[in-house]
Amino acid sequence: MPGPSIVVGIDFGTTFSGVAWALEGSIDDIEVLTSWPGAGNRTSVKVPSTIIYNGEDIQWGYQIGPLSEACRGIKLLLDEDQEPSYAYAPSLASKALLEKHGKNAV
Repeated sequence: MPGPSIVVGIDFGTTFSGVAWALEGSIDDIEVLTSWPGAGNRTSVKVPSTIIYNGEDIQWGYQIGPLSEACRGIKLLLDEDQEPSYAYAPSLASKALLEKHGKNAV
């Protein structure tokens, strides 16, 4: 007999993202993730929407330093039919980085 379903909500933002979950039928008891890898003792409802590929080592969010060669703004690359936003240069740089690693945002 299966247990209760877990409902997960993901706010995938251009610069920061968040995650929350609840058991089905328990709408008043929503849990928001506040602990993230690389954040140390700091808690936050959001984590940077960044990822970096170092060979087989993949780091994301707070694991990444501000000056690293990370993919940023990848949300803007998810719709392949849209032209890249020239107003947000990090997404253009991220497209080139993803291609360098043989990956794409989708």
